[in-house]
Amino acid sequence: GLHTALLSRLIGENGQLFAFEPNPELFSCLSQTIANMNNATLYPYALSNESTDSVLFVPPHNPDVASLADWTQQEYGSTHTVVCEQRRMDDLVEAQIIPQPDFIKCDVEGAELKVFQGGFNTLNRTDAPIVLFEANIHTVRGFELEMSAAKDFLEGLPMPQYQVFEVQKGGNLAIYQTLSSEHSNLLAVPESRRSR
Repeated sequence: GLHTALLSRLIGENGQLFAFEPNPELFSCLSQTIANMNNATLYPYALSNESTDSVLFVPPHNPDVASLADWTQQEYGSTHTVVCEQRRMDDLVEAQIIPQPDFIKCDVEGAELKVFQGGFNTLNRTDAPIVLFEANIHTVRGFELEMSAAKDFLEGLPMPQYQVFEVQKGGNLAIYQTLSSEHSNLLAVPESRRSR
């Protein structure tokens, strides 16, 4: 809920924030966190590239790093599973459950590519959102992906012409050339929003 609270303050009373938490072990806690945020709505979904029920792998001592792939076993030991509902971002936008986003913070423990694939129409626009997301070698290996998979997908969308920056210490942005570590935060900015 840390980023949810920060973003809620940043967007102010006239903004709208939509948070997604598929892990039922964390959902009630996050519900309490946003209860007094008049601009926030919480959904019990994992954003992904299909709408279906799925299995979420949850490390017992670190439920905040639950994932749709069992990458956590090597890092945190054994996991248990819970059933969660996956939803496509495009379906939620098209059904007007959420509006076309202006900014996306995506921290989904290696499933970033799946989220972006499920949001193809939402992202492949000239007025596409700015996207802040993680690139983590350990989490993407659970999905048998390269660390650059989500970045490559966004850069390959023809309409937004995303440029990707690496968020460095102190919040400085550097034009992405090659990832400097095993874990990085990346900011994808469409051409139409580059001046921001």
